[in-house]
Amino acid sequence: IQRRVHGGAKVKTVSKMDITGYIVFMFILIAFCLVFIIRRYAQKTTPFYVYPFMSLGFFLPFATVALIPLDVEETVSRNDDETAPSYFYTVWSVVFWTQMSLTWLVLPTVQEFANTGEFTMVGRVKAALRRHARFYGLMVTVGLLFVLYLVIFQDLHGDALTGFVIACANAWGLFLFLMFFAFGLVDVPRRLWNLSDREAALIECHFAAATVEDEMMEARYALDDIVRLMNALAHQLTPSDQLRPFLETMIQKCPLENSTESAASSSELQAEFGDVNYSNLALLHRKLKRALAQVRRAQNRWEKLVASAIWLEDVIANQDNPDRRITSSLTKPRRGILADFRDRLEWQLQIRWFPLLTRGLSLLFGLFSFFTLLGESTLYFDTSRTGFQPFVFSNLIRNDNLGETTTRLLCAIPLLYIVGCTYWTLFNVRIPGFFGLYSNRHTDPGSMIFAAATLCRLSSPLCYNFVNMINLNGYITFQNVVGKMNTTPILGKDGFNNVFPMVLVILVFLHVSRIFNRVLQFMGLKHYAFADNKSNLTRRDQGKQLLAKAREKKEQERADTASGKSRRETERVLLLSGLKSDATSVDEESNGLTRARVGGKSVMNGSKVASQPNPTPLAGDKGRSIMASLSAFTGNKPAAFAEKRQSALAAHNLTRPTTVQPPSTTPNHTSTARASTTTSSTKNLGTLTLTGINLKGLKK
Repeated sequence: IQRRVHGGAKVKTVSKMDITGYIVFMFILIAFCLVFIIRRYAQKTTPFYVYPFMSLGFFLPFATVALIPLDVEETVSRNDDETAPSYFYTVWSVVFWTQMSLTWLVLPTVQEFANTGEFTMVGRVKAALRRHARFYGLMVTVGLLFVLYLVIFQDLHGDALTGFVIACANAWGLFLFLMFFAFGLVDVPRRLWNLSDREAALIECHFAAATVEDEMMEARYALDDIVRLMNALAHQLTPSDQLRPFLETMIQKCPLENSTESAASSSELQAEFGDVNYSNLALLHRKLKRALAQVRRAQNRWEKLVASAIWLEDVIANQDNPDRRITSSLTKPRRGILADFRDRLEWQLQIRWFPLLTRGLSLLFGLFSFFTLLGESTLYFDTSRTGFQPFVFSNLIRNDNLGETTTRLLCAIPLLYIVGCTYWTLFNVRIPGFFGLYSNRHTDPGSMIFAAATLCRLSSPLCYNFVNMINLNGYITFQNVVGKMNTTPILGKDGFNNVFPMVLVILVFLHVSRIFNRVLQFMGLKHYAFADNKSNLTRRDQGKQLLAKAREKKEQERADTASGKSRRETERVLLLSGLKSDATSVDEESNGLTRARVGGKSVMNGSKVASQPNPTPLAGDKGRSIMASLSAFTGNKPAAFAEKRQSALAAHNLTRPTTVQPPSTTPNHTSTARASTTTSSTKNLGTLTLTGINLKGLKK
């Protein structure tokens, strides 16, 4: 493909290999992003049929963003009398219409199929179609009205119908894009600046703790109400009832024996559940799936919040540490040759460099937000006379003297920032009971499908808005595909697509002044707010107390774990060192008696002894190992040996109230050794009979 620079003085040659290499590179990069998103968010129990739709729903929006720099570079480089390659139009048509089909037809049906409470495959398909029947009916009605409008006032042809569909989808996607983008423009620089101030970040955790704790309580109460109804149904439905297998399916997801909730009474069951039939049971199943998902989400969010708060507390506490290392009561000190170097490097990065880096990025992204907002607010004005574009990247991209790689890079940088701010909002918004993306693989299939569908709705309007903002001399191929909507009145005209983004200025002002969140809080829609209201000091104190209790609990758990490990280590040292050496010395004094296997054949002075049965297991590994050791080493030993071993273990607090009686021995040492043990436990542990011990077996 040859592209001439204006004036014909220079010829640029771009081979198909260059385009193919770019596409392959972007395909690999998108594949890595797709794998990362699925492994980070999707539940491990996600059904297999969800993965193809979810993967395609995430892949196509990223592919749309990746193809825009290539399309822009091709448009800038070609002459006015040249046309774009035909395969560009084909690729864009396939990508665009596949996204349209997924986001409006396929993905909503798959989402409802995954969320429904039906127990059979056929029932789930019918429920998914029936739930969206009203929406599809509304779409068909609006389409018929537009057809009637075309018949009466304009010409009826295929391009007009296609343009109407594109215009409607673009208008809704543009609205979502402006809502998400306005919050991202403000929150991304603000969040980075807050991260540089560890104390401010910790205060934010205090406010969030109270909110997350409320969500946990609400989710727990909702699940308890459902469990009460399930308990009542479990008592009412007999094993031979036709509905009993469906109830067992629900019980497998939430075992009733693990619940402390009592069964609901007959009147409560009738009032809250209604008649016991299949439809009501399927509805309860749907509520159960939603409640379980919400409990897991709230618990995961709480654990992440506690971990962040603990880390911030440790960093703040070690800011003035003369040793220049970050110590914590919940982490082990590093060991090894590079331990000191790693500790000091971590202190330098977290205390000195991290605040500078986050503030620098905050200022840089703040400039990006300002110039992007300036470009969006001046889309309606004609700047062709001046030749200067308010969006500074536009002047650089339109310079046709730059190379292909430079042009693509200059196009990709602002586009990726716009995409990042928009997707940032989507990945952080929480709507309890309906949608939320939670890391550590706690996102339910319905939320993953909804996120994929939302990305498909956002990508094309976002890219179309970006191309309008850079204001190239000619239309790129993507604009020729989406531009069919220009035949549609109002929604499809360039005036609407250029004027409507000016609303972004108002939305940004509402987010900067936090008026938007306050309005939602006042209307009782706090769950739909993009950020928590941090004006309530009572909530801050409450969250601070909750996080303090959570840290104390973790410290206590770590102390208990360390104590148990130390106890087991001391026990092992005593058994493998002191007991072994003392037993050896007593063996030598006791006519050279040899140790025998536990529960196997014993050999004593070359003569066979009767085989002894396996010992009766004791309650607890610690008690089992201690009592087996004492009995084994005192089986054919003097009573003084037993007293010595008992006192040694008692000095380390490793024994429980036991009485060990050494057996009586005969002069020829031919009788078997017996050690009877008694315990203060109410459980009958029986009699433990041993002739020796195999240290290797005891270690196992």
